[in-house]
Amino acid sequence: MGVQYARSELPMRMLFSPQRDATNHRTRSPSVHTIRRQARFIESRLIVLLALGVVSVLAVQAQAAEQPKPGAEHSKLERCVGRWSYEGTAEPSPFAAAGRFKGKATTRMVLGGFFLENREEDKSDKGYIYQGVQLRGYDPVAKTYFEYAFENDGSVTSNRVTLSGNTWTATGTRTDGKGVTYKTRNVLTYAPDGRSFTFAAEYSADDGRTWLPLWKGSMKRVGK
Repeated sequence: MGVQYARSELPMRMLFSPQRDATNHRTRSPSVHTIRRQARFIESRLIVLLALGVVSVLAVQAQAAEQPKPGAEHSKLERCVGRWSYEGTAEPSPFAAAGRFKGKATTRMVLGGFFLENREEDKSDKGYIYQGVQLRGYDPVAKTYFEYAFENDGSVTSNRVTLSGNTWTATGTRTDGKGVTYKTRNVLTYAPDGRSFTFAAEYSADDGRTWLPLWKGSMKRVGK
């Protein structure tokens, strides 16, 4: 009885194993026609595998090249974009001495439109120069805005920010350069035309039981 092969095994066995005559069991070499047919079979399979590999690579590259886009909540940050001048009054606090201050700010969308960057600098009537950088973004999981601020005295502020009509309210903590943490609350209210707004801040040194005024003032747009 001759040796029988599964159909799926036949090409490779025919290529790499000697064939036996089913009648007299004599070993014989495959013909040139058979070898060519087997070579074409293997070549066609290799071409298919190569094509599938190229398609997979192109699909991954196309997916990686698709740039994420900011959503509707990010576009609400754009109302703050521009160049601004501001002035205000500071109350005595652990952060600064009481007095008046004047300064300028530049606000722009950065990092593909996902974040609002604000850079500001002012000088008080006592001669103190303040510099600060803030980044504001949107958390789609918590469905709220967040903000991080850094100042030239080593202070770091972390806020959660809500928007109601024309009013932004930021609540969080501010840790000064010595490592002391205070709770803070800032309210910014825009004019209907968006060309000016007022701001007021307060802080708490006792975990929110008592709130004290920090500063207040106004800001107006002077350019795009």
